[in-house]
Amino acid sequence: MCNRSEVVNQLKQNCFSRLSFAEKKVLVQNGRPCPDLDILTTVKIKKTTDNTSCTRHFRKELYNISDWLCGCEISNKFFCWSCLLFSTKKTVWNNQGYDDLNHLNTAVKKHTESEIHIAGYFKLKTFLSSSTARIDTSLDKQRKIDIQLHNEKAAKNREILKRLINAVCFLAKQELPFRGHNENKYSVNRGNYMELLISSQEFDPLLQEHLDTSTIFRGTSVSIQNDLINSIADVIKHEIFNEIQNTQYVAIMLDETTDISNKSQLSTVLRYFSKNESKIVERFLGFDDMSADKTAASLFNHVNQVVEKFKIENKLVAQTYDGAAVMSGHLNGLQSKVLEKYPKAIFTHCYAHVINLILQQSLECNKELKIFFRGLNSLPVFFSHSPKRLKALSEFMTKKLPTLATTRWNFTSRLVHTVHNHRTSLVDFFMFVYESGDFDNVTGMTAKGFANFLQENKNIFIIQILSNLLIFTDVLFNILQSKHFDILFCSQKILDFQNQLYQERENFDTLWESFTENANELFVSNRRVSQTETDRKDYYRRLYFEIIDNIHTQINIRFKSFEKLQYFNLLNPTKTKCFAKKDNFPSDLLKNLQDIYGDFFNYGKLQNELHVWYTLKESSDKSPIEIMNYLSEMSLNSGFSEVYKLAQLISTIPTTTASVERSFSSLKRIHTYCRSTQTQERMNNLSIISIEKELVFKLRANRNKFYEDVINKFTEKERRIEFEFK
Repeated sequence: MCNRSEVVNQLKQNCFSRLSFAEKKVLVQNGRPCPDLDILTTVKIKKTTDNTSCTRHFRKELYNISDWLCGCEISNKFFCWSCLLFSTKKTVWNNQGYDDLNHLNTAVKKHTESEIHIAGYFKLKTFLSSSTARIDTSLDKQRKIDIQLHNEKAAKNREILKRLINAVCFLAKQELPFRGHNENKYSVNRGNYMELLISSQEFDPLLQEHLDTSTIFRGTSVSIQNDLINSIADVIKHEIFNEIQNTQYVAIMLDETTDISNKSQLSTVLRYFSKNESKIVERFLGFDDMSADKTAASLFNHVNQVVEKFKIENKLVAQTYDGAAVMSGHLNGLQSKVLEKYPKAIFTHCYAHVINLILQQSLECNKELKIFFRGLNSLPVFFSHSPKRLKALSEFMTKKLPTLATTRWNFTSRLVHTVHNHRTSLVDFFMFVYESGDFDNVTGMTAKGFANFLQENKNIFIIQILSNLLIFTDVLFNILQSKHFDILFCSQKILDFQNQLYQERENFDTLWESFTENANELFVSNRRVSQTETDRKDYYRRLYFEIIDNIHTQINIRFKSFEKLQYFNLLNPTKTKCFAKKDNFPSDLLKNLQDIYGDFFNYGKLQNELHVWYTLKESSDKSPIEIMNYLSEMSLNSGFSEVYKLAQLISTIPTTTASVERSFSSLKRIHTYCRSTQTQERMNNLSIISIEKELVFKLRANRNKFYEDVINKFTEKERRIEFEFK
């Protein structure tokens, strides 16, 4: 009953008896509503000569006829206030209303004398002092007490729930198992979740009282754990959804792995610019079981679901996968299907995978290198299944030999560097094994073979070449696997690596001098490459040039996509001085951008903004990400709106699926052999909390809001105890 002009109309719809005592009391104390009414009545008066008429208008003084007369502005009629409140029998004065001004006095007098009105009038005047009022007052006080007790219980239960949320966040972030083998009260180890609560209750009387006395809701069951995990994960996903709605461009990255249960798990990551954090972020969305169908069509359906769920149909600008045919196939692969439906979603092959393939193919196509790596890769195998050999090796060198991963060339790089730096110690160790009587004959002869392998001049020369070259590839790998660098920066580093190869090609003589100076100190095998020094040098020169040229050729072949994405150079800080010169504006790059992204930009405005941007000294040293930060800090977003959008677009294009692959490491820690029976949903949500722990930390900075959001999600399902306030 908030609006006085609508009181009568509301009473007709919701009778007075259904209201609470507090609402009844307010109505009675406020009294009858007396609004202005728009009532006109025409009255005909008969005379001897002709018929005349007059019109009567509503006047505010009409309410003075009786103290029960009230009005309704909506229906434009008079009503009886006491009958509206207390009469159960419908009459004109509490149902239809009265609007005849000509007979108003007569009608009021007649209604005042009616039995129905007299009874209602009596109840109105004695309402606040009647026994019914006293009963309502008592009930209202009891209701207030009940509400107060309910809210106190709800507040206490929510405090308990906060402790449980903390426990879940801690275990999920640390990727620890929740449950124990035996969780009854007599067990000495009841699982991490229970043990964490038990250890916390020593300093938390509220939690201790709850665990000791609760019978309906303890919060320790598996179903409650799952609901809490799901609620926290839902809050994280909702935050990601909100971030995506406030960004302009989004890129999707996918990769697949097999878990401990031999299920095919597809990891999905979205890359975009977060306005809240003012940086490019890559958010993990979860794992999906694709064991039943790993075809391109099934993967395409998954991409469609992600696009529709996060509403990024008009924001999807890139897709990045590895080189598997089902992913990157240009005819029937996933990338071609996505590109057909979302033509702005250009495909970029993961640069780290490309570099891995370049090194793998270019260094194994040479006969000498193939033989060399066959021997080199056997070194870790020699130690992998023998603790005795590892123990003996530790007495000769402190560093262990790295293990190998066939799909990760940087693991081979580590092995090359280790052998190069500790070659002498390894030779001493293998000779010790060969000459010692502590090892069997097979081990001794194998060690002798390794010693000869590491002392052969050709192998020493190859190790030295590879150690020099792989220093640059290691740096390049680290750059390409970082989510903080944009595609322009990574592309430039690949070009720098090509230039470095050109320079290394000229360094053969320096390398040869260093090699021959130490030759006298090295063991020289009886097998010589050729008879004369000149022939030997030519042989090693050919080997050196072939290694470098193979790498260079593979880079040119596998990074042809650079030609299609030349628009990156519109914001290349190394070229702004050149573009700033008169008649040197890169119109071809602008045309390349327009061909790919169409109506994403106002190209006339973009061209004018770039003309100005190239003349500024700030443009010569800033990457696209730095351009966005600079324009935001200087409040130039609106003045350089198209440049800002272009910088955001370039920064959003991914160069690697490293974030996707890092999720596989979390999967191995969360979905272990002992936890292999957990459901897909639980495993997925635990992975989200673990992998997005930085986002969880940011959300928990506002602790009250975080707890409220999680509790609200948790209480969407009906609970047996009080969590909601009245």
